[in-house]
Amino acid sequence: MKKQFFAALCAVILALTGCRPAEPEEAPVLKDCGLIYDTNFGGAYADITIDAFNELGFVFGDSVDLDFSNGYQLHDIPYYNGYYVDEGEPLLVGYPGYPHVKMGFNYGEDMWIIGGFSDDTTVTVTRNEKGKYRAEQEAREISYSDEQGDQSDEVFGNYRAVHAGRLNGELVRSASPCDNQHKRAAVVDRLITSGKVNFIINLSDNTEDIEEFIQKDDFNSPYFLSLYKQEKVIPLGLTASYKTADFIGKLINGFTVAAHNPAPYLVHCVEGKDRTGYVCMLLEALAGAGYQEIIDDYMLTYDNYYGITAESDPEKYRVIKEKNIDLMLSYVCNGADYHTADLRSAVRTYLLDAGMNESILNRLEDRLTGGVLMNQKTDIQFNTVHTYGFRINYFRFGHGDRTMVILPGLSVQSVLNSAEAIAEQYKMFADDYTVYVFDWRENAPDSYPVTQMTEEAAYAFRLLGLKDVDLFGASHGGMIAMDLAARYPELVHSLVLGSSACRVSDEQYRVIDEWVSFAKAGDAEGLYLSFGEAVYPQAVFEQYRDVFVEMAKTVTQKELDHFVRLAEGTRGFDITGILDQVRCPVLALESDDDRVLGAEAGELLNELMKDYEGYSYYVYSGYGHAAYDTAAPEYQERMYRFFAGIPEAASE
Repeated sequence: MKKQFFAALCAVILALTGCRPAEPEEAPVLKDCGLIYDTNFGGAYADITIDAFNELGFVFGDSVDLDFSNGYQLHDIPYYNGYYVDEGEPLLVGYPGYPHVKMGFNYGEDMWIIGGFSDDTTVTVTRNEKGKYRAEQEAREISYSDEQGDQSDEVFGNYRAVHAGRLNGELVRSASPCDNQHKRAAVVDRLITSGKVNFIINLSDNTEDIEEFIQKDDFNSPYFLSLYKQEKVIPLGLTASYKTADFIGKLINGFTVAAHNPAPYLVHCVEGKDRTGYVCMLLEALAGAGYQEIIDDYMLTYDNYYGITAESDPEKYRVIKEKNIDLMLSYVCNGADYHTADLRSAVRTYLLDAGMNESILNRLEDRLTGGVLMNQKTDIQFNTVHTYGFRINYFRFGHGDRTMVILPGLSVQSVLNSAEAIAEQYKMFADDYTVYVFDWRENAPDSYPVTQMTEEAAYAFRLLGLKDVDLFGASHGGMIAMDLAARYPELVHSLVLGSSACRVSDEQYRVIDEWVSFAKAGDAEGLYLSFGEAVYPQAVFEQYRDVFVEMAKTVTQKELDHFVRLAEGTRGFDITGILDQVRCPVLALESDDDRVLGAEAGELLNELMKDYEGYSYYVYSGYGHAAYDTAAPEYQERMYRFFAGIPEAASE
């Protein structure tokens, strides 16, 4: 009875004073929010701004649960305004300058891929525990302003020529000179102008990104634009996940292209911090820099942006160093003591094991230390068309106003390795033409038909601004060239086909199938010998047999696998039904002793196109399938006359 009376009395008192027991705080929640793929860093944005997300009640330092509509879950992960978790750990981040809150793995795999997300996937974010990670948030919180104030251009643009090891200005690093989201692009552009940067390794963007930047109202980077138009910018589109095969594959591609261009090189991402720090660490080590030199250069970025030095904030300096650059060095050194290791040897081993060509790596080292000059005779420029879907390497030479494109035939190794020989063979075009030679897509899908190659070639043409081109397709490249001229006639002014076919029958595929069998078996020598014997006349093959054997010793399994995908893409090729859509002049150059596709390939093409007004046909005898090589230079002279509009008489 007394308890009941006491409870009633408390209720009266509470009513009179207006007080109520505190209601449990309702946890904030974001329900069924759409996702946006972050193609630059990897991971997913929630389709809500950081401010709007925080207005729901989320606070930096909270623990949150992520539940995705496809069943993927991440529970009790921190919500920070920076990447304050260990390498590979998940987090939700509202990084200043990001358009949305983002979820991902710090320096880890792409969460979009790991989680199996699609454009239809949604996420529900719920607070797990309020303030659970607040101490870490407050201890590690750093931010910077996008207003220059009284900062120098160099500090504001995070710009510097690196002087470490044997580097003496050949390597420059900075924030982005083209992406102006942090208001630094124009400042950096002025600095790289005065620094006479010759080639840019753009780590963060692809070709489409750059084209979008150029169209924006705030784009004001004329020097960057001039280099870009000269194809002296290679866009790699790297995420920050430096341990992935995609990262190192793209990076080796960038280093390979850079090695064919003279320094100074600019390396940049958006801020010139994480991706740039990793890549510059590698290049500095190649140039002989020691541990402390690399640390000092890396940590200068944190002084430029945040004023953090070993003296001003020793604890944050220590954490940043240990969580970032020390872990990067440990990874490259494969766990060895990076304080005392031979860092140059470690980086060389890392790059060579990942598939970089040793001679190219040696050339890159020489570039960084001033040891190699550009081949001024041919002035070959190497670059990459990189989009969201694929990447195609190419090189160009010549300085004429007209444009010529060469689509090469099947090869086991990259056509870029033969750039100097090709430029020499086609040097008669160099005065009148700028000549582009395309390699085939890297990381080709398992199913890669010729028609898909055509679509990608057309897209690459458009990204490079190539149209109304004089096009030469050799063998497999001729199949793509024919398809291109039929389906994208606005891109092609005139067309030369070399030892090609408009249809590949089962019988014609027999030789290619033999090559595929060698490649699948990992027999590079067998492949090279079979390839050489089929492509070249017998006398030429015997003369170079030993060369083929030596070349086979340099082939990797990755190259063999890539060759299989390209070769199998020709099976069942047939565009006989659309040849009548070709609108440009066509010259078909065939061989009566073609032991790959057979003389009947040219005969069928001639039968189908002989009544076409702009068509002409010539048959070589005794030069084999590769007449474009063995009949040189007469072959190239014939092409030149055709492109110049001099009629070609049909052969008997």
